[in-house]
Amino acid sequence: MISRMKKLSLVLLKSDEEAVLNDLIWLKTVEVSDPGDISNDSIVLKRDCSQEILSSENKISSLESAIKMLSPKRKDKKKLLSSKKVESKELFIHPDKSIEEAEQIASDALFLKERNEKYKEDIRKLKIYLTSLTPWKDYSLPLGYSGDGSIRCESGQLPLSTNLTQLSMKLEEASEGAFELTEISRGNTLCVSVIFHRAYKNEVLNVLGESGFTKNLFPVNSKTAKEEIAQTEDRIKELEKAIKDAESKLEEYSGYCSKMETAADIERTKVVKLRHKERILETGHTLLMTGWVPERNVGKLERKLEKYTCFCELSDPVDGDDVPTELYNGPFGDAYSMIVSMYGYPKYGSVDHSFITGIFFALRLGMIFSDAGYGLLFVLVSILGLIKMKPEGGTKRILIIVLTCGVSCIICGVLFGGYFGDLPTQIAQNIFHSHDLDNLAIICNPVSEPMTFIVIALVAGVVHLLTGLGIQMVQYFKKGDWKAAVFDVGSWFFIYIGLAVMFLVNKIAGMIVLGIGLLMLISMKGRAKKNIISRIFGGIAGLYDMVNFATDVLSYSRIFALALSGAVIASVVNTLATMGGSISVGSIIMMIIIVPFGHLLNIAVSAIGAFVHTLRLQFLEFYGKFFDEGGRGFEPAAPDLKYVSVKDTENS
Repeated sequence: MISRMKKLSLVLLKSDEEAVLNDLIWLKTVEVSDPGDISNDSIVLKRDCSQEILSSENKISSLESAIKMLSPKRKDKKKLLSSKKVESKELFIHPDKSIEEAEQIASDALFLKERNEKYKEDIRKLKIYLTSLTPWKDYSLPLGYSGDGSIRCESGQLPLSTNLTQLSMKLEEASEGAFELTEISRGNTLCVSVIFHRAYKNEVLNVLGESGFTKNLFPVNSKTAKEEIAQTEDRIKELEKAIKDAESKLEEYSGYCSKMETAADIERTKVVKLRHKERILETGHTLLMTGWVPERNVGKLERKLEKYTCFCELSDPVDGDDVPTELYNGPFGDAYSMIVSMYGYPKYGSVDHSFITGIFFALRLGMIFSDAGYGLLFVLVSILGLIKMKPEGGTKRILIIVLTCGVSCIICGVLFGGYFGDLPTQIAQNIFHSHDLDNLAIICNPVSEPMTFIVIALVAGVVHLLTGLGIQMVQYFKKGDWKAAVFDVGSWFFIYIGLAVMFLVNKIAGMIVLGIGLLMLISMKGRAKKNIISRIFGGIAGLYDMVNFATDVLSYSRIFALALSGAVIASVVNTLATMGGSISVGSIIMMIIIVPFGHLLNIAVSAIGAFVHTLRLQFLEFYGKFFDEGGRGFEPAAPDLKYVSVKDTENS
């Protein structure tokens, strides 16, 4: 059902703002409206909380990054189906020092991580430098030494093919013998040192340049290679120790992940509060707030506000109000309201079709799988998740959808003979050489009786579409437009029922019912037109909708196609699993390996197609008949909880 809404107008003292906002957020039932542009109003003001919001968002980002980084190290890792940690509401309203400590540790952890990355990069560069020093380890002069007084020194690399004897002769000629050429080492290149008289600088450098000489680029203050190597190795060890110490510290910090998660949710909820502060108007000493509250929760709101000095007015919405739509149902309908919201929210005051959506969605998906074994897995997984995780919100809805679809799969599997495909049949035939389990279907087997199954799929489609037309008829009656309900929609019921009776029961009776429907449609479809001929032609043109209806019905053949493909894949898996023949160690091992892997893969592949095409049949074929879209979802102020659950006995 769609909740009846009350328009809230609230005036309160500034001194009560924090307390009132906290109560509204934890009440989770009041949507605070944005007042819009009030720039021309000199009496009331809007607050700007952007800086506080930015500060909180930065903290959230820091906490999330730290949690992601530290989670692999934490010892209190969450189990797959574990429930959320429970915290007190008081901690969210008045955070203690442990929350501030968690935020600081998150910042420190990110700093250590960033510093470690820098140190690792420094080590990489130092190791490259160390590699460049190795060829010079036997060089006795400082690497940065370039000479002094009348002596000049050049050290560097020459190509390995260089003939040092010929080079010495050229240097002797260029410097008139005032030089000394020393080979330092040979590796990928030839490392040499040349000491000569400064007066022959240009001549010597020309000879070296012609020989392919490359000067070393060691800093001027570099020491000898041995000293540089020792110093570099010490620095690498120092950095590696710092990294190791930081990793140990991060290991210690990982124990604070749980507190960081709580801190992140506290900051998220703080952002919610700040964003709602921006929607509240401010005068000298008071605050003005407008919004919406479901009628059923008015009593809760009034009891919360009793302790404050405030003025609260609750009124019915009027034409022109932007009233939000809340889909309020039991667990089943509430789960499928998520499917409805994926398409769009119905207008306020129209029909909530979450429950009927759930019935047909589960039925369609059950027919596509048509397997009791797969359905049993869905049921077990969803029940286990609901019990162990104790989920809330979207996760709970998804698990309920999986549960209901699993029940539908079991029912359809029993009707159409699907038990992990045809596994019982294959085991009986290939292992026990028996044909007692050849046909387990109560109605039909999609693989061996495809035409029967496709007829069932199309008939189910007709029922689905006629249900959509029925909802449309009810909506017309609720609006007081009985002519549209009777002639625009009711005529199609006569037409389709007449066709069914004509082909399945009695031709004459069917033609009579069909004729009544055609007469209603042709005579009244164009009733808005005054000219009788235009009215009749308008009615005749309306018959084109029969083509649309037929194409919509044919769309349901995709149920057959998907069911058949899944059944065939399952049969192939079962054939491979049982091809070992009679019971033996080898045949049992084959089944243990192939059956789980093959069927889980089939479920994964089939689930995607089943979900997408079931949604398509809902959104296009079904909703297209009646959905009165244009509403917006009800968004009450509520805590934003990702990691923790808060036990609020006061508001439960």
